[in-house]
Amino acid sequence: MAKTIKEKNQLECNKRAREKYAKEKTTSIAIRFMHNTEADLLEYLNSMPNKAGYIKSLIRADMERH
Repeated sequence: MAKTIKEKNQLECNKRAREKYAKEKTTSIAIRFMHNTEADLLEYLNSMPNKAGYIKSLIRADMERH
C-alpha cells in the first residue's frame, strides 16, 4: 500500500527526531575482533543476549576495583 505524502513526511520527521536525540544524548563506540586470534572473545560476546549491558557491567566492575 502506498503511503500518503503526510505519512511520508511524518516518517521523515520521526527519523530526524531519532537521529537528533541519538546525536545529542548517546555515543557509539565500535570494536573490531581479529577472526584468527580473537575468535574465542567474539564467540563469547556473541553468546550474550545483551552485549552492551554485558560490556557496561564489565567496565563498572573494573571502575569499582580501581
